[in-house]
Amino acid sequence: MWVAEGFVEGSAHRTEEEVVNHYFLRLSDRSMIQAVTIHARDVVKACKLHDLMRDVANQMLKEEKFGSILEEVDDKTIQERQRRLAIYEDADSIPSDISKLNLRSLLMFRVNELSCSAQQKLLRQLKLIRVLDLQYAPLEKLPNEIGNLLHLRYLDLRGTLINDLPRSVKNLRNLQKLDVRNTEVKHLPAGINELQHLRHLLLENGFVKMASGGKHFVKLQTLSGIESDEDLVKQLRRLTSLRKLYIGKITQANSKDFRQSLERMSNLRSLTVLSESPFEQNIQMESLTKSTKDLEKLKLQVHMKKLPEWFASLNSLHTLYLFKNFLTEDPFPILGKLPSLAILTLASSAYISSNVNVPPGGFPKAQTVEDSWHGKLE
Repeated sequence: MWVAEGFVEGSAHRTEEEVVNHYFLRLSDRSMIQAVTIHARDVVKACKLHDLMRDVANQMLKEEKFGSILEEVDDKTIQERQRRLAIYEDADSIPSDISKLNLRSLLMFRVNELSCSAQQKLLRQLKLIRVLDLQYAPLEKLPNEIGNLLHLRYLDLRGTLINDLPRSVKNLRNLQKLDVRNTEVKHLPAGINELQHLRHLLLENGFVKMASGGKHFVKLQTLSGIESDEDLVKQLRRLTSLRKLYIGKITQANSKDFRQSLERMSNLRSLTVLSESPFEQNIQMESLTKSTKDLEKLKLQVHMKKLPEWFASLNSLHTLYLFKNFLTEDPFPILGKLPSLAILTLASSAYISSNVNVPPGGFPKAQTVEDSWHGKLE
């Protein structure tokens, strides 16, 4: 969201997202923000404000005319020149003359009702909007008017009730982030892959299909929850900026093309690969040295008798989940030597032999090592 607002700039060595995370950690170190959830590598996923700090922030919002927060139906007082608006629980709090504000950001939290006609009216008044956060709003359909928001950079529809996206979404030429996690969206409309500024595409609901053909996102850093097919696994080789990939339904037939595309991704930090069937063998996952050298998080549901050789070089790996791999060769001599591995989970027949040989001094950074077949390893 900070990136979409234009609050930060990247550099030759750090992306805008990495700069944002750095600022978050600095604010947390100064107790200005309290981190609630911190994932691997100190990536802040959720935070909160102390009541006193929240009061200070609200006061600064008003004094600097940075934005407004509406929490009650009767509270519709908004100062002039406000560019950011947050609405809690009641959609009736939306001012009738919202178009006069020329909003850049609108965030709606736990709103109780928002009819299709109300959505259409609202979207017609948000011509300059850059950030639109509607997560967990009771939306069943996204109006076609969404395609008229030509300045929109950030669209969060997570947890809504929508089951498809209108074709007009392809008109959002400046869109940088689209989040439809925890929705019923199963297909992406044709033309969406021509959004050349899209950086983060978050799907993750069983796996979502993408229309074939056309251009593909050249700036994409996150592609999460996508369903593989013959065309997609070939097109992936263009996505050399990817830092996070979560892909499902890999098959023996497309695994060679997928592996070749994957090897072009030298910036990957997080990789999740799920085969179409855990019993399908001969899925090619060998010779992935270039794309895996900087991996910090890895999840694999791929049938393999032993770990590929490139596992031994995962020096930056912090988190590893292996499940339904049906390994017959003991993986612990290799995994135990990984210098940064802190969280290891082997689940659902990841390793089916009874032999476990952890090397002396193995797992030097381990926080959690769990094996559902052999139990928790101390």
